[in-house]
Amino acid sequence: MTKLIIDSADLLFAVEENNDMAESYIDRQSGEVLRISLYEEMEEEAELKARIEATPERYLFIPPVSSGEAWQVMEDFIETVGNEKFAARLTRAIHGRGAFRAFKDALCDQPDERERWFRFKDEQNLKELRDWLKAEGIETTLHVKR
Repeated sequence: MTKLIIDSADLLFAVEENNDMAESYIDRQSGEVLRISLYEEMEEEAELKARIEATPERYLFIPPVSSGEAWQVMEDFIETVGNEKFAARLTRAIHGRGAFRAFKDALCDQPDERERWFRFKDEQNLKELRDWLKAEGIETTLHVKR
């Protein structure tokens, strides 16, 4: 098993922001999280793309969080909300049209719960990422760069 130190903030950003505009990879040698814009290719990104294509075994594509996974994290969070009225409001938000926007809008009215949501979401995503990395043969220490 390969041991790497990976910046958790970079990894969280990558998993949440991978889409049809950008994709991210982990360098299996350095642990660096690399991001490539698919919309606007700069010279640096073209060089990175070429490196990845030349040695694909060195780079691990970071899959984005699916909408189903993101929805499940919202549902799991709601189960931790102590205020029953607010929990019911969040439940209605995720079962209606525009669930993600409605959930975020509801959290704006409760700043403490909003902050708790961000911590909860990051913890859940990091747990999933650790499991995924382990399955990919990578043992990691996640940290935040200062």
